[in-house]
Amino acid sequence: GNTNTTANVYGRLDTGTGHSGCLDELTLRRSAAVADPGFETGILSTYWNDGSYGSYTMNLSNQQRSGRRCLALGAAGSAAQQIIQGLRTNTTYQLSGWIKANANTVYLGAKHFGGVETNSPLSTSTSYGKAAISFTTGKTNTSALIYVYNSAYNGTPIYADDFFLSEPLAANWQRADIGSVVLAGDSGQRGDQFVLRGSGADVGGTADACHFVYQTLTGDGRITARVLKVDPTDTNAKTGIMLRDGMTAGAAHVSLDWTSSQFVEFLMRTNNNQATGSQWTSNTVTTSPFVRLERLGSTFTASWSADGTNWSIVATRSSALPQTLNAGLFVNSHNTAQINEGVFEEVSIIPYGVNLTPALVDNSVQLSWPPSASAYELYSTASLQNPIWTPVTNTPISTNGLLLVTLPAGRSNQFFRLQTQ
Repeated sequence: GNTNTTANVYGRLDTGTGHSGCLDELTLRRSAAVADPGFETGILSTYWNDGSYGSYTMNLSNQQRSGRRCLALGAAGSAAQQIIQGLRTNTTYQLSGWIKANANTVYLGAKHFGGVETNSPLSTSTSYGKAAISFTTGKTNTSALIYVYNSAYNGTPIYADDFFLSEPLAANWQRADIGSVVLAGDSGQRGDQFVLRGSGADVGGTADACHFVYQTLTGDGRITARVLKVDPTDTNAKTGIMLRDGMTAGAAHVSLDWTSSQFVEFLMRTNNNQATGSQWTSNTVTTSPFVRLERLGSTFTASWSADGTNWSIVATRSSALPQTLNAGLFVNSHNTAQINEGVFEEVSIIPYGVNLTPALVDNSVQLSWPPSASAYELYSTASLQNPIWTPVTNTPISTNGLLLVTLPAGRSNQFFRLQTQ
């Protein structure tokens, strides 16, 4: 309805004697996404069709890139296609898929979206390669037809797996795989939601393997997100938020995640390449939690909430992590043969303001600020109308838990501010 955001989904067994029923592989189709992107439902015709080209089948003979199944194309002109509904008008989308072309030339493409049909060829040999395209919907178009198509055939079957459709990440976000993930990850946005797909053995121990979407955070601040989805690729699969000192596998970090076994888990590696400590909520969290990491100086607090208003602390720890960290979202499958798709909403990264405190002491002006803002520099200007900010060259000293600069008091106006280097 106009105001409804939830629904009950159920299976029903009618009354009877001696009857039982089973449900498995339930799928709720999301709009603006590829349905059954890894062909794991085992039934091609539910979401895909061959466009009357024929010769497409499901493959179960260990040719998949991830999971248990993949698509197989056999003859020249064979194809698989799907209509994507719920696209936004005048919006750019990115489509990718992994293809084992076996020296055939295979096209990944899109059409009927309000623009000129676009496709990209791929002709990898015996390993999977990534094909990717982008397209922009027209001013009234909310659907598109995507396809994978084999124009010729050399006698060796073609396999395709792990399709992904999203909007590109906003310009202030970056993405990367961390560590040895085995299966490369991917990420993007669907409206205000972030969608991450990643593999990796674990986030923990002395080295991590995950897919990470991030931006930098300097000084005090917090990151908050609601975790909507974590795939059950393993009982320890993780979808969560992270503050990280760099992009190496062994980098120090603070993390808070929702596991597929429905615990909120806190992780912390205080020094590079050292062991990771962990702590869990005592009870399972069965509905999509809000998670938050907050930094105040060297103190890090991890909290979760069922409603985004009332928060419970999972852990509070101290660590001398650098002032500038990578703050973002991550997914880990805890199973290098599987892809975990994590979905987030209500994502925010908020740097806290830094208080610059003035004091007049013995004909001198003393300016102080917290050491958590040591990455900031002091600047001054004589006027706030068309100001020219120049750095103050006096070196701050540390005293009474503050950084302090002492300047001679003058008769002219002078204005000061802190800004990052």
